[in-house]
This record gives sequence, C-alpha cells and structure tokens, in this order.
Amino acid sequence: MDKAREQEIVNEIASMHIEGHRKVPDEFGLFEIPCDLRGYRVAQGEILRLSLEIVRLLLRNGIRAGRFGEGRGLDFWTGMTEDQIVEHIRREWQAEGEPILGKSICWFG
Repeated sequence: MDKAREQEIVNEIASMHIEGHRKVPDEFGLFEIPCDLRGYRVAQGEILRLSLEIVRLLLRNGIRAGRFGEGRGLDFWTGMTEDQIVEHIRREWQAEGEPILGKSICWFG
C-alpha cells in the first residue's frame, strides 16, 4: 500500500472516531482502531504504526486518552504530553500484544 493511501485511511478512521465522539460523547477503546484498519486490509506489520498515527490525530482534536480506574470512570492521562501518551501505548502494545476487547491499553473520551 502506498503512503498516500495509508494517510487517506488514517485520516478517514480518525475522522470517523472524532465525528462519532462529537455526536455521541462516549468512550471507545484503542482496540477498535486495529479492527478499523483491518477493514481497509492494512498489512499486519503496519497496524501498530498506523494506529499510533490515528491516536495522534485523535489527541490533536481534543479526544483524551486514559484508563478506567477501580470502580470509577475514565481516568484521563492529563499529566502526559502527546508524545508521552503515544510512547506509553507503543511500549504496552509491544509488551502485551495488540489490544483486544477486554484488554485495551487505553480508552478515549
């Protein structure tokens, strides 16, 4: 897949999540992004890289990242920069494997 098509896919998926969140402000898990990419037949070896590009676009558009706390709502990572959030996700993904439902590295809201 060429770089222009990759960027088009990244923009489409990010826009879908941004617009969806604006219409119905609800949380969604990181695990949804790799699923979205597979729908575009993105090669397995590119899933992490493109997922992180999408995360950057989400963050730049006001979507916040965090985790659910014990018995609480979503605890946003307010003290972290965009780069720190992306690096945190990358490290956990590489250590634990691709996020799946029930094992999401982070949530967005």
